[in-house]
Amino acid sequence: MAQTFQLLAACALGALLMYGYLFLRGRENAEVKRLQAKLTAKTDELAAYKSDVREHFLGTAEVVGELADLYKNVVEQLERDAHRLVGEAHFRASLGERRALGRSTPEVAAVKEDEVPDTPASAPVAAPTLSPSRQV
Repeated sequence: MAQTFQLLAACALGALLMYGYLFLRGRENAEVKRLQAKLTAKTDELAAYKSDVREHFLGTAEVVGELADLYKNVVEQLERDAHRLVGEAHFRASLGERRALGRSTPEVAAVKEDEVPDTPASAPVAAPTLSPSRQV
């Protein structure tokens, strides 16, 4: 009888240990699943954020490209109108004086006809640039 009791106690203890192991393992599995779901959600959130950032910078690059094109058009229009209104010779002389003086901002200068340099009308004219003190 004592042997039966010991055997029964050992079986009960084994069953309790097995139940405890399975119960704790089930809790660990639930925790692992919860953490995996949380990780998946955060990974998806990060991917969406990266996509938003990429779209933002692509849109910004497009707008800056359009701005550069507009600036180029303004400079070309100013150049055309300067040639038309002031005349090629006066325009080039004024541009040459500004470069000689190291000025990069447009100024109105009276130029005499005999001071006009001999340059071909088809020579390219550089667009004016902003000096470091006037850049925005």
